[in-house]
Amino acid sequence: MSGLIKKLYPAAVIQIEGRGEPLTGVYSGNVLKAIPKNVGAYGPPGETIYAEYTMPPNKQLAYLVYRDIKFSEPIDRQNFLDALHQKYGTETSYAPAVNGGMLWWLFDEQGRPVPAGKSPNGSPPYGCDTGGPPNGNAFLNKVNDYLNNRLPAPTFCDSVVLLKVGYGGTATTVQTSYSYLVDGALWRREAIVTGDAQKAQAQQQKQQEVQKANQAKPNL
Repeated sequence: MSGLIKKLYPAAVIQIEGRGEPLTGVYSGNVLKAIPKNVGAYGPPGETIYAEYTMPPNKQLAYLVYRDIKFSEPIDRQNFLDALHQKYGTETSYAPAVNGGMLWWLFDEQGRPVPAGKSPNGSPPYGCDTGGPPNGNAFLNKVNDYLNNRLPAPTFCDSVVLLKVGYGGTATTVQTSYSYLVDGALWRREAIVTGDAQKAQAQQQKQQEVQKANQAKPNL
């Protein structure tokens, strides 16, 4: 992700963060988010791109990408919506407002659109939404829930990819926009894999400590 951001915005400053593992408490230095800053010369002023990644033992993959834009000049609202439809197709649900709006798309993991079904327009389709702003802890929170037997049973939202786009401005223009892309299936699946790996690591560490303790016992 950071390489892609650098390619799009050569002047961007990338911030990389790591987190500790829930069971061992060891700081792993794994990449969880990358935020480009100072991209005004190469993109809209105030633009921020944020990504959260899965953690080892598997390949690190972005399960959440967030983008926030403050446009240097207002753009035509209809042109903005037309561009979204051209890129992503017809939205699954749409909540328009006088000074802005919100659109949701649902896809399966192969990128095929999920039908709207009985989801009423103006609300998140099938109740799937992104929640609050990303905070860098979402993946580890899910791992922790799994390790502590608090992870809820999978829902439909845990099997799909959600794209949410919000925008603000006037009745005819767009001045700000943000988008979330969340792969719920990847997020849950990789959290379980990571939790299992950490359980195995903790068990191995415990066995090694027992072995050392036994070897340290005096022979009488």
